[in-house]
Amino acid sequence: MRASLSSSINNSQIRDAIARVKAHNAAGGSHTDIMNYETPLLPTAYVFKIEILSTQGDPHYVGLNGITLYDANNEQIPLTANNVQAVPRDVTVLVECSKDPRTLPKLIDGWNRGTDDQHMWLAPFGSGKPNFIYLIFEEPVAVSRMEFWNYAKTPDRGVKDLMVWADDILIYNGSLQTTSAQMAQQYPQALLFTNDQKVVGEYAQQSIATHKPLGEDIVFYNDQHRLEHKTKGGKGALPDYQLGARPGTRSGPHD
Repeated sequence: MRASLSSSINNSQIRDAIARVKAHNAAGGSHTDIMNYETPLLPTAYVFKIEILSTQGDPHYVGLNGITLYDANNEQIPLTANNVQAVPRDVTVLVECSKDPRTLPKLIDGWNRGTDDQHMWLAPFGSGKPNFIYLIFEEPVAVSRMEFWNYAKTPDRGVKDLMVWADDILIYNGSLQTTSAQMAQQYPQALLFTNDQKVVGEYAQQSIATHKPLGEDIVFYNDQHRLEHKTKGGKGALPDYQLGARPGTRSGPHD
């Protein structure tokens, strides 16, 4: 069913959606075991939560050029600013960045290639807690794939390790690759929740992740080359960021 995307979505409806999930779990519904989960076909949920665990190297800021979702019919799901929330919301929560254009609505504005501040999202990072992005719907939505366009202006600020939850059920745990600042070399990285061969073939030259439980190595392919990422404790472990003074950032050609 296509989501109802009316502008009436508000904080109380977000709380109601989360309350429904909790009531389902309390009544004997499924409970996520982070150490033993399966990536489902067409996960269906009121709330998709993206938990950002690390960046591509920047200890203070994290960003994305865009996120795109597709439904069970492989059609793009239209999103408005009322469907997306984030914690922290964006870089404007910092007093010195209150007028920065890299705000949350830019995450779903559809302009995903390039390095234009007017079409990307940036948020503070490094408080010792993960960042969260919430995609919220008034009715359950089935998702066949998620496309992530990593932050291109300063690639080190892109998302690296992340988890994706559907109504508090873990459906993905893995990593994104850094992107290029050159527009011609910018492509989406897709999480596939479908076995449609046409869709799978479309992304054969891009990042297709093999999902494994948290605590094990994650193996994925990029341009048909095998890459490996090890979780905390091994090579490629999550960085232990030092929480020093946060350097300023500003819109413009360099930040």
